[in-house]
Amino acid sequence: EKARADAVDDGVNNQRQSLPEFLKDTLIHRFGLKSIALTNLQALILGVRKGSKGDESKGDDTPKRLRMFGYVAGILDHDGWHEDLSNFVLHALGSMFRRENIKENMDHAPKKNLAVDAALALESTEDAWGRFGFGATPPDLHERIVDMAREVGGALRLHDWLDLITMKWLDASHQVQKDMLATFIEHDSNGDGVLDFEEFQGMVNSLVMGTGEGSAEAVDTHIVMKIFGEALEESGHMDPGGDGDAMVPQAFVRVARTYHLSASHKPMASPVAAVDPSPEEE
Repeated sequence: EKARADAVDDGVNNQRQSLPEFLKDTLIHRFGLKSIALTNLQALILGVRKGSKGDESKGDDTPKRLRMFGYVAGILDHDGWHEDLSNFVLHALGSMFRRENIKENMDHAPKKNLAVDAALALESTEDAWGRFGFGATPPDLHERIVDMAREVGGALRLHDWLDLITMKWLDASHQVQKDMLATFIEHDSNGDGVLDFEEFQGMVNSLVMGTGEGSAEAVDTHIVMKIFGEALEESGHMDPGGDGDAMVPQAFVRVARTYHLSASHKPMASPVAAVDPSPEEE
């Protein structure tokens, strides 16, 4: 259902909902009353947290399936969680099965251990990582997929593959966030914990020009102003008691993730493309 909703949003150039938001809205639509929906959502959260710790020793992959869902939905805690994780996983599944066939292939018995082609798993991983990851697919991820396929005769168990790529994405995402915080501190030349516009502009250009191949140009000032404004607005949400001019590091990280800026990984898209994506990128 989330993949279909994303397709609708993409078709009319709407921003996609995060998976937590989608789950809540879906339950409200299903049950009609918000109070009943939220009660069922709480039951779902508790069920996922408990079930993800279950016994997998007898070939039942239910705990692994619940664990992966819990991480993707933000139910299980991980410092690298970001709403792009669901985009990454659904894109990988869509590349594997086609978007309209995801539900059919995921709805199998807990002990079936559905196998998928290793070459297609590699292709789907690289496609999703390039679209919603952090540049080139990590070599160790590629190697691990190959090794897993060899262990079971040339194929991969579906949920072993999903578990692997989900955890690898979360770890990489956590590293990106730490890099961004370090970059914020580095460009906070006043040492006051906030960035003025001049400092912010220097940081954005450093991120864009420092991760390319040496030919990247400075970002247009009007685009930087838009990013700056969004970061200040997010700071206001995070620190309601602030004076409105201060920018908190976590707000910068959140907005920088939206624009796919990164201090140590090649951005998926430039800030210009993130603000005004071309038809080809859609």
